[in-house]
Amino acid sequence: MRKRGGAMIGLMIAGTAITSVRAEETPLPSIVILLADDLGYGDLGCFGHPTIRTPNLDRMATEGVKFTQY
Repeated sequence: MRKRGGAMIGLMIAGTAITSVRAEETPLPSIVILLADDLGYGDLGCFGHPTIRTPNLDRMATEGVKFTQY
């Protein structure tokens, strides 16, 4: 019987090398989903509320994607 340990180790090393090269080519996007209960459409600064200040959410809305329709 032949031992397959060397071949398996070689495949594992090759798979790791391919994975690390692939990760450097195309980084995955960061995805953040915010869900809020009882929040009206105009209750955030990024949607034009005159008095409620939401600077962090406004910055996220400016730099990212806003989905305005369900």
